[in-house]
Amino acid sequence: MVSGKRSAESEAFPELPQRRVTRKIGSGASVTTYAAVHLPTDREEFVKVARLRELPPRFVDAYLEEYRKLSELQQRNVVSVYEVGRIPEGAFVAFESLAGGPLSEAIRRKLQVGLALNCLAQMCLALDAIHELEIFHGALRAEHFLFRQDRVLVLADFNTTERVNDSLGLAYSGTNGVLRRRTTRTAPRRAGPQLDFHALGRILYAMLTGDTSLITGSGEEWRADNLFNATRLPLPLSPLQPCLDGLLGMAAHSIERAEDVLVELLAVKDSFPFDTRPAESRDTPFARELGKR
Repeated sequence: MVSGKRSAESEAFPELPQRRVTRKIGSGASVTTYAAVHLPTDREEFVKVARLRELPPRFVDAYLEEYRKLSELQQRNVVSVYEVGRIPEGAFVAFESLAGGPLSEAIRRKLQVGLALNCLAQMCLALDAIHELEIFHGALRAEHFLFRQDRVLVLADFNTTERVNDSLGLAYSGTNGVLRRRTTRTAPRRAGPQLDFHALGRILYAMLTGDTSLITGSGEEWRADNLFNATRLPLPLSPLQPCLDGLLGMAAHSIERAEDVLVELLAVKDSFPFDTRPAESRDTPFARELGKR
């Protein structure tokens, strides 16, 4: 009985070129994620599979085009995209496997201030890299950042399905999760870096204080006045308030680039030096720049 069940489960796995699928990690309405081994190199990977029978062809085309752009990106704080391709069932995208755990878990365990600032710098560098490709996440959360084994922080989610749906005017409909054309028109989201950096402001507040109330909900319930009052840092952390306010768009100059964050962190580096432990994480560009000044 048990072997028959396991056989049925393994038969449900997709056939991927030069890869052996080992387990299913999760699934959404249009994309399923698997753990797999790349056979020529014995490399562990995560693979997203979009099944054509459940999706219009133009969704698959646009989905793959997004990841083709990302596959050409060489930035250490953005997940490596190894291969983008098609299979009889639809399409697949193979990524590096990230085994160091999500940032959200590190926040729950509490971060030292210096380490939180190191994480902030790495997240900003990741956003700058994808923004240069005109990719704006739009729904960024702490769990979208994962650590490599060497503790380098990596952006591993790009909100691709939702963004492609929006661009094509598609929406989920019915209990079977089929994508259909929207029947009502809604205003498109304003694409741009500001929303992503606002999300980093909420994440920074959680990293500094341990208060996760700003990152556990959608964030839409926080009006500007409520957000201002809710994000006043305790006195020992008050030198970091200008940086936080800039990220949240509550300062004269809103932060929308990694360079702006660097300027703010350089101003307080004597009080809040970067914590670059463990040793493997010491080579971040921000840490190197701070060490020079």
